[in-house]
Amino acid sequence: MRSRRLRFSSAIAENCAFGMVTIVRSSVRMRVERTFAWLTQCRRLSKDYEVLPESSEAMIYLAMIESGLSLKAHSSANAVGPWQFISSTGYRYGLRRDRYVDERMDPVKATQAAIKYLKYLKEFQDNDWFLAMASYNAGEERVRKLLKEQKITDYWKMHGPRETMRYVPRIIAAKEIYSQPEKYLGLTKKDLSSICSMSYRTLRSAIHISSKRLRGKLEEG
Repeated sequence: MRSRRLRFSSAIAENCAFGMVTIVRSSVRMRVERTFAWLTQCRRLSKDYEVLPESSEAMIYLAMIESGLSLKAHSSANAVGPWQFISSTGYRYGLRRDRYVDERMDPVKATQAAIKYLKYLKEFQDNDWFLAMASYNAGEERVRKLLKEQKITDYWKMHGPRETMRYVPRIIAAKEIYSQPEKYLGLTKKDLSSICSMSYRTLRSAIHISSKRLRGKLEEG
């Protein structure tokens, strides 16, 4: 089966984008700025898992909606980090979590785990990116159950939880805004790239310290 890519009509994309910008303009601008810092890294890491460039970009838009690409994002369901992993899923994809460290907040390791998880979801949903993204939000078994009950194979025909049915349109909006920041935010890509860049450091310690104290050290330095 051919892969359903993150493509849609310009009218749908514009409606999604203008809706998002109208509701939370300042938040959208911050998220788009962060996207520039993350995109290059995600493309680089995706090559290790034979993920197409367009797919790695779709992943970034997903993370933009999940967390605003914030390392410290924490949900009411105890999902943590830019990719909003809960403990069990993070553990399944090799992310360590104990009193000393929570790798769900690690920009490299969490991104590697998300790439593997999304690649699995895409294969699980017969190479349909829309269903894969819906599964990231609601869980693959829940989405499969909805499709089976409704006797459909198309995300756009599915009746599901409100959050899940808004999820993919928001990712579409993120892609549209990122692609044309001049139109929606009054900023050029050159402006955004000069605002935001990503860097990280690895600290080694001879003794065990808690992740909270370690974050404090990073903020001091």
